Amino acid sequence: MRRCKKLAVFLVAALLLSLVYTPAGVTETKAATKNNITQVGIKALPANNTIEVGDHFNFDPVILNTEQGKGKATTGLVYFEVKAGTNTAGVQSARYGNMYPVYAGQFEIRAVAFANKTNLNAWLKARKANGYVEDANAGERYVTAYSDWTTIKVTSEEEGLAVARWQKQLDLALKNKKVTNILFTTDAEKTFTLKEGRYLYKTITIDAPNADIVNEARFQQINVEQIKGSTFFEKAVGNRFHITAPNASFHVAKGAEVSKLVFQPKNITNNAPKLNIVGEGGGIKNVSIASKGDVKISGETVDPVPVTVEETAEGATIDTQVKLELNVNASVSLSLGAQAAETVVNILKNVIASLTGAANNVQVNVDKAAEGATIQSETKVTVNTNANIKVELVAGAEGTEVKTGEGVQVEVKNDTTTNVTITDSNGNTSNVGQGEESTTTPAPTPTTPPSSGGSTGGSTTTPTPTSAPETTLTVTVDKATVEVEVGEAVTVKATAEGASDGATYEWIASPAENVTLTYADTTTATVTVTGKAAGEVTLTVTVKDGEKTGTATVTVTVKESTGEEPSTTVKVEVKSASGAALTSVNVPTGSSVALTAEITSNDGALDLTDPTINWTATEGITVTPTTGESVTVKAEKDGTITVTVTLKDGKEFFNQINVKVLQ
Repeated sequence: MRRCKKLAVFLVAALLLSLVYTPAGVTETKAATKNNITQVGIKALPANNTIEVGDHFNFDPVILNTEQGKGKATTGLVYFEVKAGTNTAGVQSARYGNMYPVYAGQFEIRAVAFANKTNLNAWLKARKANGYVEDANAGERYVTAYSDWTTIKVTSEEEGLAVARWQKQLDLALKNKKVTNILFTTDAEKTFTLKEGRYLYKTITIDAPNADIVNEARFQQINVEQIKGSTFFEKAVGNRFHITAPNASFHVAKGAEVSKLVFQPKNITNNAPKLNIVGEGGGIKNVSIASKGDVKISGETVDPVPVTVEETAEGATIDTQVKLELNVNASVSLSLGAQAAETVVNILKNVIASLTGAANNVQVNVDKAAEGATIQSETKVTVNTNANIKVELVAGAEGTEVKTGEGVQVEVKNDTTTNVTITDSNGNTSNVGQGEESTTTPAPTPTTPPSSGGSTGGSTTTPTPTSAPETTLTVTVDKATVEVEVGEAVTVKATAEGASDGATYEWIASPAENVTLTYADTTTATVTVTGKAAGEVTLTVTVKDGEKTGTATVTVTVKESTGEEPSTTVKVEVKSASGAALTSVNVPTGSSVALTAEITSNDGALDLTDPTINWTATEGITVTPTTGESVTVKAEKDGTITVTVTLKDGKEFFNQINVKVLQ
């Protein structure tokens, strides 16, 4: 019993020693001491409290005091709050103070201190429920310190510029009516959506090398500088695209329609730029290949796709599984899949055009201006030429025919397994045998000999010439060169000799970022050019009338504004009978709706008296009358109405609204 008591005393003593003594090298664990922030400020502020659009700034906090005294370590944390009602720059409150302004404006910011993350989250939840304004009760309960509010100004060298980096910022830029030029720049690997809307005064530039883009909106123009190789999905109607990305895939959804797509890749390396156009049941009105690259067109489109190979695209290749209407101004290699049957190729310059593939009924028309061109073919084609050319045929081109215009000489090299038939303008035919070369002799101009007096013999018949059709329109512009200041506007008018009322006019500026182009639709021969940034721009108009096409260019020099005159803007609004401004209108079946055009300006610099007002509409919509301020609209199908206002000085402005038929 005595031994048990001694053992118990020993064990208690040992336990007490272990509690008061820690051996060397062993760290004792202690609970962190709570020390809240009691005074906080903002240490890092931008110079002059100003940030530039496109830049970002990190607002660092400074801990001025704590519960245990100045300079003591704290267990608290800091959040940066942007004051609701002051934020006109599109910034967002943030945990770590990184601010990314979307557009010019200003905001007020302060640092808010919390004991821990749980309290911060509770405060944020209450703030959200209170319309993103601090809830006073939550502030009292969870916040340990506030800094003063600081006003930050956001400026931009370019008026109307917005820079977006993620979806929420993109949505803000689209909604802001003061924004006319959006740069969307991100390295994120995800899909972004340009949500449905009509932004006819906005240009958007995509710089997103790892992203996919889904577009549902209508813009003045869409520039694609970088995009993930897998894709841009187009779901809207009427957009114009300028693609400078070296590798892009472009899908046109059913119901969508592309007004024009220009492929002009920049920074070309050893690898040829690639553009993959996939029709998914949509329409493509015009494709312009303006730089050397590999273009593939496949899928399903509403109509044949008009494609122009510009003079600057020497050496381009086209691989198509879709019927094309191709205008060639530079040497090109063309592969025609079976689905490209009945493709029409118009040779407009002295170039080399190489054709391969399995398409049937391919027509090659050679314009007079293409004197000296060479057609190389590994597939059956019909060549109609109004110029002296060379035709080189190899295996696969069996059955090729050549038809020549009056006075035309053709050199044919036949390495196929069959004869090649040449028909001249008088209907005379000749053959070039297998493995032979032959140069045709121009047919003389047929004449009708005079009949002998009293003759009772039959009359002499002159064969009807079978000249190839003319494919070129002569296009002129009223100004060969234009000078315009930033913020100023000037009009340019194109005239196509002999063009019908159904001719279409497509305008493109290169580089696109220096000017804004405004015109009602592709039937409008006049464009308004507004200077955006100093530099020299080539303005090209392409006129198409059936099988005929033609182009003309204007050199536009944009100069910095002198600041002597205010920037003048004109707004064209379509209003209902009650005076409400409309972006769309519902028209009941069998009934009509009254609309009025209203023109306003931000100053008195332009004469708005007695403007010319024209109304146009898509098929199935009737506008009566088609001129004047007030009209009546009837509709049998959904579509759009465009109102174009021309001032006395020739300046044109327009607006467009959607029409929905109510059954």
